Amino acid sequence: MSYCFDFNSRYGILRCRLERDISDDELKQCYRLASEYAALTSPNAGIVDFSSVAAFNVSAQTVRDLARSTPAIAGHLPRFIVVPDHIYGLARMFQQCGDETRPHLHVLHSPAEAYAFLGIQEADFQPLKKSIEMDERKTHAAANPERKSSA
Repeated sequence: MSYCFDFNSRYGILRCRLERDISDDELKQCYRLASEYAALTSPNAGIVDFSSVAAFNVSAQTVRDLARSTPAIAGHLPRFIVVPDHIYGLARMFQQCGDETRPHLHVLHSPAEAYAFLGIQEADFQPLKKSIEMDERKTHAAANPERKSSA
């Protein structure tokens, strides 16, 4: 997995940090999980940090499709995409294609810019992976109860 989610409970910020090489499928899966984490945490803001991405092997069509889909974080909350120069153009495309449903989306160059926009210092984030895994296990267990044999 080339991404991880974490949350700052003090400020209510959901953050996804992507790294290494990102493909179409990984970005789509990450977007789906972002919706689940947003439902779990009810954030006040969201940050997607691409600053550690080495290769962005994502098609323009995938970027347009995601931009036209339902926002991962519901409502008109501030959202930030932090990107290095080699991803900036596609991030701006996402912003423009999704402008009607994401009017408070900002494309920035560093996490510090996002924190400054929110009026906070660098925030302390806690990993969220186990929370979703636990929910997925509970959902799976409820949907697939083990049947006891009557022998």
